[in-house]
Formats: sequence, structure tokens, C-alpha cells
Amino acid sequence: MNGSANLFRSKIDGSNLGEEFVADPYSWTGWINSRMDVSEWFDFQMMFNYRAPQNTTQGRRDAYGYVDLAVTRDLFGGKGTVSLKITDLFNSRRFNGITEGEDF
Repeated sequence: MNGSANLFRSKIDGSNLGEEFVADPYSWTGWINSRMDVSEWFDFQMMFNYRAPQNTTQGRRDAYGYVDLAVTRDLFGGKGTVSLKITDLFNSRRFNGITEGEDF
């Protein structure tokens, strides 16, 4: 099992556009990956990704997370691999947000 997390700052200054398009938010992302030997024939892999919500210059981007699953089989003494992968198992990879402004 392994994973990673990233904390970041996204400083945006669009004040040269005539309106106040400025944002200075902090946010973070993370993922966890686990690979297990199910039998001598197959490996099972699961990966979870998450992105925290973030303020933007004109609103907010919502958080999202998703899970991917895979089963792999090594062939020819490790010289080849066959994989079956299911991406976004729970259909949760949805990009939502709120954008506000005078014209919309």
C-alpha cells in the first residue's frame, strides 16, 4: 500500500481584466493505492483519489473522489501482463462548482 498527499496554494491575480478576478486559495489532493496478490494467478489493485474543494476567482469548485479497481495476470514468466480495469467504480468522478458573475 502506498499513497500521497499534496497541499498547494493557487494564487491568481487577474485584476488587469478590469474586474476583480483575484483568488488566493489553499487546497489539497490525495491518493491511496493498494495492490494485493489474490492467488498465484491474479493480483488485485485498488486506487482511491480525492481532490478537496477550492475557491476560484468567480466561485468555488466542489470536492470529488473516485475509486478505480483492476485485476492483473502476468504471462510468459513475467514478460507480459493482461489487465482488466474498472475506472470510477461508483460513478462519483463528477466535476461540480459554482460560478458567479454579472453576466451569468
